Amino acid sequence: MAAPLPTLTVGNYTFAVTDCAVCGGVGLEAVGGTGVRLVNTEAGQPLVAAGGDLTVMIEITANIGTLTSITSIVTGDAGASFGGNVFVPAVDPPYVVAVPGQLDESNPTLGFDPTTMVAIEFDINAVGGEVMRLLITTSAVPAPAPLLLLLVGLAGLAAARGQRPRTRLA
Repeated sequence: MAAPLPTLTVGNYTFAVTDCAVCGGVGLEAVGGTGVRLVNTEAGQPLVAAGGDLTVMIEITANIGTLTSITSIVTGDAGASFGGNVFVPAVDPPYVVAVPGQLDESNPTLGFDPTTMVAIEFDINAVGGEVMRLLITTSAVPAPAPLLLLLVGLAGLAAARGQRPRTRLA
C-alpha cells in the first residue's frame, strides 16, 4: 500500500501534494509563515537523484484571504531544473483554468488574479545533477473582514478618547 501524500498547514495556507508519480519519501517542511520545502524525508537524500525526473501536483489553499502569486526555487546541482504550470479553479469545479505563463528558473514568480486555491504541476528534472529540494512561497491579499474589524476598533478608541472629561488646572 502506498504511503499517504503529505499535507501541511503553514500560517494561513494549506499545502497538499495531491498527485505524484513516484513519491516514496517525499515530504513537506514549513518555511516561515508563507511557504514550504518539498524534500526527501530520508535524511541526506536528494529529492530527485541525478539523472531522475519527478512530476508532482501541489494544491495551495488560502485559509484566510486570497493568493496572488507563487514563487518557486529549486536547489541542488548546477544542472537541476524545474517547470511548473499553475491552475486556478474555474466556475464549475473540478475544471481548472491554466494561468498564463510558467514557473521555471528564468521566471520563478508568477502572479495571478486573487484566488483562494491554486494547483501547481511541477516537473522537477535532475538530468544535469541531483535536486535537493524545491522551495514554494506564496503572496496574498489580506482578508477584508479582519482589516475592517481593526479599523472599527481604532475608530472606537478615537471616539472614546474624545469623550473623556477634561480637567482644568486651577
